[in-house]
Amino acid sequence: MEKYDVMIQGGGNAGMAVVANPRRRAFFALAMKHAVTASLLAGMVPRLPDIFRRYQEHVVTNWGDAANRMRTSSALMRARHQNHARKTWPSQRDFDDRLLQIDESAEMAADQPMTFEQAVQAAVELDAPLNERLAVIAAAVRRIDENFADAVDRLVERLEKQGAGAAAPTPGDVMPPFLLPDDEGRLVGLADILLKGPAVITFQRGHWCPYCRLNAIGIVEVQQEIGALGGQIVAIMPERGKFARAMKSAVGASFPFLTDMDNGYALSLNLAIWIGAEMERLMGVAYDLRSYQGNSSWFLPIPATFIVGTDGVIMDRFVDPDYRRRMDIDDLIAALRRAR
Repeated sequence: MEKYDVMIQGGGNAGMAVVANPRRRAFFALAMKHAVTASLLAGMVPRLPDIFRRYQEHVVTNWGDAANRMRTSSALMRARHQNHARKTWPSQRDFDDRLLQIDESAEMAADQPMTFEQAVQAAVELDAPLNERLAVIAAAVRRIDENFADAVDRLVERLEKQGAGAAAPTPGDVMPPFLLPDDEGRLVGLADILLKGPAVITFQRGHWCPYCRLNAIGIVEVQQEIGALGGQIVAIMPERGKFARAMKSAVGASFPFLTDMDNGYALSLNLAIWIGAEMERLMGVAYDLRSYQGNSSWFLPIPATFIVGTDGVIMDRFVDPDYRRRMDIDDLIAALRRAR
């Protein structure tokens, strides 16, 4: 990873900022310039390293996240900065003028378009609830290809009108059993999983889906906490083994990814849907689902998550035909605690 170092001398101490995001380099450079000026004016040079450290934390929290989320207004950013200044800056003299200049630079940076890959990476790195991170990807899709985003809206509207997913198992139902191959080709059954503890069973559309990758990453981030609760995790995808392995490797998971060929298990749960001719045409430009799935049906599972107790009874579930939304991780953990 490329690094950008800024060393500040002051009072016999040094402050170091290491910035990997190119966009944030401009923020830190500008913050550094104004921090030096303000400290000289206030006679605070000996305290410069500590001032810069606090200002660095402020920039990462308020500017970096705002740029990554691509939706925080400049007015809100300015209000946050001014509130921070009132609490922590050692001298108020001329600060508002300097703050306005920095705010304008931050606004310009936030308005610069990200590539889709940059937006996905920003969502991965964002310290926020899962659905806020997913919204970053959805916003990038709409900005880059509004026609595709509108087609997704039409797909979701059609599925919602048809009640897609409504007939899937609900809390209090017994989770139907399965026996599916994992990413190493070994057969994994629900009964064997539940012998070890309550289960998190999550359906993902495929390794190619950025929302699914981020969903899986969100679960990976708490897989140790889930393990400490005795929980077992399995992800189910309608993809051939090599793509399941690729997905597992890409997100750094320690739990198995199971292959549900031809969406057989998802169909039994009323979770499989045909994406429709319009989405088939649009997605076919970028994704080779025929190769990924081993068929040309263009069926996908509705992304869903079930929390199942050791007795096989569903404690909680999340089923939403809008694949841009998923079960938040805090809700998953809370349901798993209840299922123990």
